[in-house]
Amino acid sequence: MPLLPSTTDDALFDNLLPGDIHRYARISKAAHSAVSSYIRCRFRIQDVLGKYFTEREILEFRRLQYYTGMFISGSTALQFFERKRYQESDLDVYVEHRYRRYVAAFMLKVGYAYIEAPEGWPLAGDEGPPESLEAILERVPDEEDGEGGGDDLFAGAFHPAAPTWYFGAAILLNFEKKNPHRKIQVITCHRAPLQKVLHFHSTMPQSRQSYCQMIRVIGKSIRSADFSITPFSSKYHHHLILLSMAQQVKYESFPGFFAHDGIQRTQTPLPAIPPSFGLLDHESGNWTRFLDTLSAMNKEAPGVSYKFFLLSRHGQGSHNVAEAKYGTEAWDDYWSTINGDGELTWGPDPKLTNLGILQAEEACKGWQTEAAAGLPHPDRRYCSPLSRALNTCSIMFKNVYPDNKGPVVVWENCREDIGLHTCDKRDTKSYIASAFPDFVIEDGFTEEDELWHATLRETAAEITARARGVIDRIFREDGDAPFISITAHGGFINAFLAAVGRDIYPLPTGGTSSVFFLINIRVLTGRPGGTTGILPIVVKRTAQN
Repeated sequence: MPLLPSTTDDALFDNLLPGDIHRYARISKAAHSAVSSYIRCRFRIQDVLGKYFTEREILEFRRLQYYTGMFISGSTALQFFERKRYQESDLDVYVEHRYRRYVAAFMLKVGYAYIEAPEGWPLAGDEGPPESLEAILERVPDEEDGEGGGDDLFAGAFHPAAPTWYFGAAILLNFEKKNPHRKIQVITCHRAPLQKVLHFHSTMPQSRQSYCQMIRVIGKSIRSADFSITPFSSKYHHHLILLSMAQQVKYESFPGFFAHDGIQRTQTPLPAIPPSFGLLDHESGNWTRFLDTLSAMNKEAPGVSYKFFLLSRHGQGSHNVAEAKYGTEAWDDYWSTINGDGELTWGPDPKLTNLGILQAEEACKGWQTEAAAGLPHPDRRYCSPLSRALNTCSIMFKNVYPDNKGPVVVWENCREDIGLHTCDKRDTKSYIASAFPDFVIEDGFTEEDELWHATLRETAAEITARARGVIDRIFREDGDAPFISITAHGGFINAFLAAVGRDIYPLPTGGTSSVFFLINIRVLTGRPGGTTGILPIVVKRTAQN
């Protein structure tokens, strides 16, 4: 059933190209209102993705697009713009090769089965297809290793796991689901996937130039639909690409406020809870002066916003004890993949040890000291859904601020590296709600841990993309909140630092890192341990034309 009733205008608009619809909307206020109503009704991504996913899965798919830059190409995008449905069509998605495991894990999680390439499939330079999904994921490395380079677009572009007709592809994965039959193709590229598709399908510079005009037209007309659209054609193809509208920003560290700024990963770190959380100003009223400076910076720079983050790592958990017992190499190779050794139990979702509780209590004392010195209640508090972080956060803020300005919000994406290690599989939503009744769980949080996978683990690039998504979300949703607290994990915090261009910091368990940001909105080109104490990082936000 459509969102809005059909009108006479709808019959007219159904026969117009998107660019013509946009031009019609500029005639009058009444025309603009009619077009807006039509767009909300007809240009619905749910209508084309509903064939492949449930409503909840569509949200997860869109979130994956947001974090990875994955886009929809081919007939599905064409159906979206033409407002038609092709019953026999497949869903083709393109994504950077470094995100392949994340996308593959999502497809398996929502019930799709990986289909091996048929015998005799025309692969470049190989005698046969890979034997399994894991084999093809491992076959092509993260970094492009072909010969050539320079300005030659296709130098070193071909890999044995991709068909010869997919120019620039690293691998091609086929996923299917039956009853009814549905097929999804995932094409990965080392270089920008959009660039590969443009060069593959577009052979006429004039066509590309003319369609650049349509990009602006359509982008304006359905901006409210939360999409960024790139249509283009060639002499032989009319090819449309549907991109996720991920906010493109650059994050960079802004040093000068905290002692952690000058400390590199090879240097001796500061104590887990240093005086004033590492603030260089130790005089009375230091927090007031710092936050006043932050406020002034936000007012003085049009188009630029600044936020102050306090990142806290959880206290010691039983998995930390086990890794110390067996050593990191043996832990990663075997012990981390099981739940325990008969003496220690670390999976799934281990709790704090007695030492971990003491560490969280020490962090609480640090917060109490700084609160008495003028550090206000954080404007927003977020926490990982893993028990060790939840327990740390609960203990850390106990009786610190009598006038509680808001609950801790549990965010799925603040968790540790996802997959393979049993200690990183979270408990159920029901357990979290029962054990931490004062915390609020974000909307869309699933009952079971649907992200964790027994054989696939996030890469450093993937968790960095996830951390960046958290930063994006905070700046988007918490625009009026300059002071943010996040209680998380060593891997997540290092990914957070990587997302803002800061080197990792060896933060011990129970440690706190302060981060201050400058966000710059523009196109970006281009094994976490424990991390920072208190890092100032800045973010400059400039709307892209």
